[in-house]
This record gives sequence, structure tokens and C-alpha cells, in this order.
Amino acid sequence: MQMKATAAILAGVIFASAPAFAAVSDVTVNGHKITAAEQEHLIQGAVAQGNQRTPQLEENVKHALVAQEVLLEEAAKQKLETTDAAVRSALRQAKNNILSQAVIAKYMKAHPVTEAEVRAAYDREKAAYGATEYHVRHILVSSEADAEKVLQRLKSGEDFAKVAKDVSIDTGTKDNGGDLDWASPSSMVKPFGDAMKTQKVGAVSAKPVHSQFGWHILQVMESRPAELFPAFDRAKLQIEQNLTRERVNAYVDGLVAKAKIH
Repeated sequence: MQMKATAAILAGVIFASAPAFAAVSDVTVNGHKITAAEQEHLIQGAVAQGNQRTPQLEENVKHALVAQEVLLEEAAKQKLETTDAAVRSALRQAKNNILSQAVIAKYMKAHPVTEAEVRAAYDREKAAYGATEYHVRHILVSSEADAEKVLQRLKSGEDFAKVAKDVSIDTGTKDNGGDLDWASPSSMVKPFGDAMKTQKVGAVSAKPVHSQFGWHILQVMESRPAELFPAFDRAKLQIEQNLTRERVNAYVDGLVAKAKIH
């Protein structure tokens, strides 16, 4: 709670006018000492967020901590911690959050996600993505009977893009001739992705493909070796975050499983 309050005050005064610069040192407010170490902690936090360390920043940090101290003293005078139910609830929640996060941080420090784990996850995702991408377009309709009518129109020589614009219920692609651009089969719903992989380039599907979205008539226009899957250096941060989240969730789920819940 104190840390959040400090951050809020600091955010409000960090760029405000302040008295002339004084070196970082202990300061006493109504008998309470604000140490140089406390000030330095906030200064380093501001610098980490992109602010330049200047005499002005150091003075603003000191001013923020002084402002916080006098506000805390005023809160004590008003006995808010004992008389205000909302304040008590907020303090209790802040304490709970801090302790919960501290437990997770301690666990992750002891069980960090390693570079090898990130690399292995990347390799799995890349393999699942597939080695080939397809430039595909489709016409989506709501029934098999409608799909058969589409096939008949195409077999009679009508232009694929025109038929898509006429009847497709995929509002995101119909005005573009049903073009889905380049994609991996793994990025599509399975029946559609499976059809992409078996479809001959240039040919229209011999029969409608059914998915949860409806009935598709598709045409693979081109294929190429996969290009869209990101390089490891671009993907590793997101993968590490995903693995960390999974590890935290597993840890918490394990604690919950051991708890006696009635």
C-alpha cells in the first residue's frame, strides 16, 4: 500500500516544479526520518522507466516522499486505519496482494524458465506451425446444398472472386474475392487446414469442406516454404512469458489441490 501510494505521488510530482537541487541525503519530517536509501530506490525506479537522472528528479523524489509522510501523518490523526472500513479493506487487500506476489516471485526465483526450455518450446511451436504456407481463398456458405450450388457455378466457368462476393457469408473476405492471404494450415480450423494441405495448387476443392463456421469451397492459389513464423529472437520473450505463466499457474493449482476446501 505504501509503495503504491508513493508511486502515485511520485507520478504526480515527478515533472513538477521543485526547490533548488540538494544532494540525496536523509531528511526528517516531524521527527520521522526518510532515508537516502528510500529516495535512491525511487530514483532508480524512475530511471528504469526511462527518466533521466537529474538534480530535478532527485529533488522531486524527495518532495514526493515528504508529501507522502505528511499525508500518512494526517491519516493517522484521522484514525482512518481503524475507523474507515474502506481503508481497512484496501489495506488488507494490498497486503494480500503483496504477500501473494512475493510467494510467486520466490518460487520463480527458485524455478526459473531456462533458455533451453524457451528454445525447446520455440522448436515445438515451429514444428506445429508447419514447413509450408499456402495462399488460399474460399467461399463460405451456411449449408451443404448452397455449397454444391457454388461448385456448380464455378464448374460452369464463373469467376471465383465474383461468386465469393455474391454469396459468401464471410464478411471479412467476400469483397476481396474470398482471399485469406498466406497462412499455415495450423492457423486454420482443422478441416480447413487439412484441406489446404491436400488441395492441388490452382484447383477448386472437389467437394465442400465443413467446419464450425459453415461450408467452404476453397482454392489454393500458391504454396511456398514457411516465411511468416517469427525468428527465435523475436519470439523468445513472448514464449518465456507464456512458460512463466504456465509455471505459476501450475504452482498455484498445486497449492489449491492440497488445500482443505469446504
